[in-house]
Amino acid sequence: MWHGEAGERSSSLAGDRKRPLTSSGKLEISEIAKALKIIGLKFDLVMTSPLKRAYDTATIVSEVLKIGNKVQVWKELTPEGKKTELYRKISELKEEYVVLMVGHQPLLGEMTNDMINGENQVSVIFS
Repeated sequence: MWHGEAGERSSSLAGDRKRPLTSSGKLEISEIAKALKIIGLKFDLVMTSPLKRAYDTATIVSEVLKIGNKVQVWKELTPEGKKTELYRKISELKEEYVVLMVGHQPLLGEMTNDMINGENQVSVIFS
């Protein structure tokens, strides 16, 4: 899952890492989470980038779906994260886990491409 709509991009890396969701971004994610709940999706774990907009997205989804304290911050989900490192860390999870990843481009786009082209055996729902 990509994070919700965020405030304007900061020119500094530190500022970008703290960029929050907009009020419409929070509403958007809340509505998506409610839709996931309606269709009966349940997650064992929510993995999120440490960047504020992604973490806030994960928190909203976790609250709506009543996931509890199963949100984990993974540095591998940052915009500069390495796909191979993320796949390695995912491979350490229990096989039966259903997980939600909240992150950024280009990493999530690359993973989507891998799944479409059959280059990895990870099943993920992107919204």
